[in-house]
Amino acid sequence: MHMRKKIKWTILGLLSLGFLLFLTLVVHIAVMVYHRGPLPFEHTQMARIDFPATLDSMQISRVKKELLSQSGVKTAYFSKQHHNVVYTFDNRLNNTQKIYNEVFGQRSDGAKRYTVSADDLKKGCPVMDNNSFYGKLTSVISKTIN
Repeated sequence: MHMRKKIKWTILGLLSLGFLLFLTLVVHIAVMVYHRGPLPFEHTQMARIDFPATLDSMQISRVKKELLSQSGVKTAYFSKQHHNVVYTFDNRLNNTQKIYNEVFGQRSDGAKRYTVSADDLKKGCPVMDNNSFYGKLTSVISKTIN
């Protein structure tokens, strides 16, 4: 009889812990998706330029310098492994096409501006799988509190 009581309390404790962890997840999502005014990076946008081959260190340095000299461009990160440069900019001050034209328009190294496909735009955030449990839960909570 004593062993049954121990198992019962262990199961009850584990279920309670699971419920508390789930509740913590729901509260966390609610806090993250509730909009209370302007977001801190509301006007920060990312863009990517792909290269057909790896650039040498001098070319990388020159590309970064040219990007960072553009109005509104805040950061630039070059990935040698993926042959691309990712940069962030304030979309109130500039746009991807203008930056591309200024920095890469006259170049002959095959640099191409990355554009998101229409299908990918429909999916939303590329990091989260909207069909996963977390994606569906986030969607439900977001619709409930916003």
